Amino acid sequence: WVYNDDWELNVKGYYLLCMVLITISCIVVQKVVRDNSEDKEIKLENPKHRMRNTGAFTIMA
Repeated sequence: WVYNDDWELNVKGYYLLCMVLITISCIVVQKVVRDNSEDKEIKLENPKHRMRNTGAFTIMA
């Protein structure tokens, strides 16, 4: 674990920040994939339905 290692503080901060950013990215990608899946189901029922996600988020999925 990063907390118990004998690294310099800036190295510990770098690794902790990377872990936080990876966690946030995983959550965002999971949400976008789920929303896109739900939107596809809704679009089949209602062809005029507008997608929730923008193109930027869709590219990430």
